[in-house]
Amino acid sequence: MGDLSGMPGSATGRDRWNGRTWASFGQFYQDVYGAHVVESYVVGNCEARLVVADQSDGDWSDAATPTLGISAVVGGPVDGAFNLGAGRFRPQMQLGEFALIPPGTEAEIVRYCKHRVEAIAIPYAKLMVLSGDDSGLPPDGDFGAMHSRSNVSPAVIRLSAALLRGARSSEPYGQLAADGRILQLVAALLELRDGQPARAVGGLSPSQLRRCLEALAQETPLRISLLELAKLTGQSASHVSRAFKVSTGTTPHAWAMQHRLECAKVALTGSAKVAQIAADCGFASQQHFTTAFKKATGATPAAWRREWQR
Repeated sequence: MGDLSGMPGSATGRDRWNGRTWASFGQFYQDVYGAHVVESYVVGNCEARLVVADQSDGDWSDAATPTLGISAVVGGPVDGAFNLGAGRFRPQMQLGEFALIPPGTEAEIVRYCKHRVEAIAIPYAKLMVLSGDDSGLPPDGDFGAMHSRSNVSPAVIRLSAALLRGARSSEPYGQLAADGRILQLVAALLELRDGQPARAVGGLSPSQLRRCLEALAQETPLRISLLELAKLTGQSASHVSRAFKVSTGTTPHAWAMQHRLECAKVALTGSAKVAQIAADCGFASQQHFTTAFKKATGATPAAWRREWQR
C-alpha cells in the first residue's frame, strides 16, 4: 500500500500501534483512539460495531481488522487523503458521502480539519453467515472501485442513521431490527457497486439529496423552507417533504437541527465560548442554542463541555 507520510498531519498515525494486531475493530479503536470516542455500541447478531468519535486534523489510519467498514463525517466538506487498498485518492467528503473499507485492509486515512466521524464496522465472516450463501456478497469483501473513491447512497445514509438511532434508544427487538437494517444496508452497497439505482423507493435521488443536505447545513439561523428545497430538486414542496423523510428517516427541519447540534458538540471540545459556538453553528441566539442542546442531550452546553473534559 502506498505511503502517505508526505501528507499533512500524517507523521504519527500508524506509529501508534507499531505492528500490533487486533481481532476486532472495536478493540483496535478503543486501544488506539479511545480518548476520542463519544459513543460506541455493538448491534445485531453479527456484532457490528458503531462508533462516533471527535477527531482533530491529522492521521487517523486504521489497522487491518476482519470487518467491512463504512465511515462518514458529520458535516462537510472535509478534505482528506486516503488509501483503502485500491489506490490513493483525495476526497473532499461532502454531506451524504461515505468511504468503504474492505476487511483485512490497513486503511490509511488523513483528514485536514477537525471533524466528527461516524463508523460502522461489520465482522465480515459473521455477515456472510447472516446473509446466506446466495446473497451475492463478494467472498473476500472486495467491492472493487468503491474502495477508491467516496460514495453516495441515500439508502446507506438512511439505514446507517437508523442503526445509530436504534442503538441509542435500546428499541424493542433491537437485535432483530439491527440485523434487518444491516442486510438492507449491504444490499444497498451491492446495488451501488453494480450501478443500480440506490435510492429508497419514494426517496430522493443521490444528487437531489445532496443538494438538500448542503442547503440545510448552511451555517445560518435562517431556516431553509420547503419551497427552497423544492426549487433545488425540481419537485413540489410536499413531495420533497415526504421523499426527504424516506431517504433520511427524519424531516428536513429535524435533520438541520441535529446537524447543528453535532457541529456544536465538535466545537465544544475546543476552547471557543458558548456564544461564539452558537453563532458559528447557525443558532439564532445563545439561548436558542442552550435550549435546543439541553432538550437533545439533557445537559446545557457548558455542563456537557465540563463532562467531556473530565
